Amino acid sequence: MAAQAAITAFAETVTYTPLGGSPVAVQAVFDRPFLDADLLRGSDIATSQIWVTVWLADLGAISPAQDDGVAARATNYIVREARPDGQGMARLLLNEAP
Repeated sequence: MAAQAAITAFAETVTYTPLGGSPVAVQAVFDRPFLDADLLRGSDIATSQIWVTVWLADLGAISPAQDDGVAARATNYIVREARPDGQGMARLLLNEAP
């Protein structure tokens, strides 16, 4: 399976903590791509979005949800949105924890 091969090739260990639950170490692909948007009036907005892609089977009975925690690369994050792909993986959009 190509998706699992990508996780294996590019993954790093992150700690996933469901809100009110116990932490679990999982393999995830961390990404922080640069995003550029051209607005209608000719103005540009540039930003980056942080996310991790996880194999849902690695989370066991945990269903990723908003406000869960992720610790990766010495930084704590909060899940802003979980986007399961219907193929056994999920992209978790993250915000840095306060």
